[in-house]
Parts: sequence; structure tokens; C-alpha cells
Amino acid sequence: MIRPSNAYTLAPRLMNLSVWYAVLLGLVEGLTEYLPVSSTGHLLLVQAWLGLGGEEHFSFTVAIQLGAILAVLVHYRSFLTKRSKIVCSSILRHYRTRAAA
Repeated sequence: MIRPSNAYTLAPRLMNLSVWYAVLLGLVEGLTEYLPVSSTGHLLLVQAWLGLGGEEHFSFTVAIQLGAILAVLVHYRSFLTKRSKIVCSSILRHYRTRAAA
């Protein structure tokens, strides 16, 4: 776990992650994100296979997972917006009919 005392020293250590490792891990995450399997599990397996471990690599995993989640939300934003409006209007309609009765 990152403690506040060493949070400021984490960024320079992230630079120790090779660009090729970052590209490989990004590809693993991107290819397995839409499959019905755990993309995080595959990411951790590849990290273990490459011998990557420790706090700085865990932070990279968290960052890449947040990026994947954000990409999915942006990709499905119109669908999620429509569904959210339907759910909210349904809830409001339910409470309005109960209050009128």
C-alpha cells in the first residue's frame, strides 16, 4: 500500500518500467478487456511471467485498469446515458403514482 510518506517518490520509480513492458502490458489489457475473462488476471500473470513486482508495478496496474475503465465508460457513454434516464424516469413515475394514490 502506498503511504503518504513515500507517495512523492513513486513517480521516479515508475520510470524504471521499460517502455516495452508497458506496451506489452497495455496490449494484454486491451486485448482481454472485452473478453469474458479477467483482464486483471491476465495482466498479473504476464507481470509475474516478466518478473515484474513491487509497489511501482502495482501502481502501473492500477493506472492501466483505471484507463481501461475510463475507455469503456467513454465508449458506452450514450448507451449508459439513455439507460440512466430510463431508470430515473421509471423510479420517478413509480413514486409519483404512489403519492397520487
